[in-house]
Amino acid sequence: MQRVVFLCSGNTCRSPLAAAIAKALRPDAEVLSAGLNANDGSPAAEAARQVARERGLDLESHRARSAVSTLFDGAAIGLAMTRRLADEARRRFPDAADRIFSLGTYAGAPAEDVDDPIGQSEGAYRMVASQVSDLLRAAQSRSGWLFLQSVGMGSDHAGLILRREVLAALRPVDQL
Repeated sequence: MQRVVFLCSGNTCRSPLAAAIAKALRPDAEVLSAGLNANDGSPAAEAARQVARERGLDLESHRARSAVSTLFDGAAIGLAMTRRLADEARRRFPDAADRIFSLGTYAGAPAEDVDDPIGQSEGAYRMVASQVSDLLRAAQSRSGWLFLQSVGMGSDHAGLILRREVLAALRPVDQL
């Protein structure tokens, strides 16, 4: 089973919505969410719960949790809602740094961040849910799968140049 960890700031808005949307797209994946500055045990924001209900998703039992290194044990990938959050997560969790990306980068839109709707209208939360859904679908159509666990590649001396080129092509833009 593949594991993906969605990251945001407080784990009450963006990452819980992203996790619920991803779970609907990939029911076979283990989907978690956490916040880099979460207040453990806080419920999802009311607007996030409402938008989830509108999409047939459930955040009623969600409780915020802080991102800790053990969340990445066995995780295929960590997807942060912004480039800044991805950078911070890579600093905090260096053992998982090669598997942490912004959602925009993972979807092929490296300049696209999912902004925090905290304190805004339900409309802002709907926009976040639509943006996350669009980015996840873009990632899926781009690669043919939603969460890539790993790519292994070997080569003899004659294939080293090709190997370097393939690995460079697979490296996300914000990792260069």
